Order: sequence, then C-alpha cells, then structure tokens
Amino acid sequence: MVGKCRPDCGIRHRRSMSGVPAVNNAAYWAAAEEELARRGWPRVATAEIEFRAGLDLGESVDCLVSDAEDSFGFAMWLCVDGGVRASMLIGCEP
Repeated sequence: MVGKCRPDCGIRHRRSMSGVPAVNNAAYWAAAEEELARRGWPRVATAEIEFRAGLDLGESVDCLVSDAEDSFGFAMWLCVDGGVRASMLIGCEP
C-alpha cells in the first residue's frame, strides 16, 4: 500500500521536481543531495531510503521536507498525485 503525502504534518518546505530525468536509484538520491546543498552540505552520518513505488519518467514529483527533531538532519518524501513513492531519513553530524 502506498502512503499519502500530508503537507500539513510539520513540512518545512515543498518543491516540485518536474520531469525527473532518469528514474533509477540516483534520481531518488538527487533529491536528497539538493536538500543537502540547500543546507550548506552538512556531513551525512546516516541515510536510509524506503522505496514504496516507482517514479515514471516525466512525472511531476513533489518533494516534501521536514527537519529532524534533533535538528541534525531531515525527513523527505517524494510524492506523485498525493501518494508517497519514496521516503528518506538523512541524519547529519552536529
């Protein structure tokens, strides 16, 4: 079962990733790299990704991001039409 994106659950920001260029594992991690760049490239301590459903070439993907409770990382959801396709937890060093 694919989860639902809930933009009202503490999401700090949202952006669109229109036309995902290549749909393989690197496309999913590219979203995390963009967020790390936005944060000034903190050193990553841990990272995990859960693939729930695939992304298809050309789909409009919503990227939802929320800060971790300890402020040393973030959670990210990649969604299409409100359904979660992948989720990530990225832990950064303080």
